[in-house]
Amino acid sequence: MNYHAEIDVKLTLGIEAETKDDAICYIDQLLEEIHEGYAIGLKYRINFVNEEGEDEE
Repeated sequence: MNYHAEIDVKLTLGIEAETKDDAICYIDQLLEEIHEGYAIGLKYRINFVNEEGEDEE
């Protein structure tokens, strides 16, 4: 029997980059490697947070 599962996951990453665009690029590359290596379909939205854990504007 085949099963289809959707899993909501919160992933927190500490990325060191010169700009937000660079950080987004690094995150995209990481998630693409996961997708290709493990055949996992990923949908994601990136939110940057400040040091207090609050969403940045």
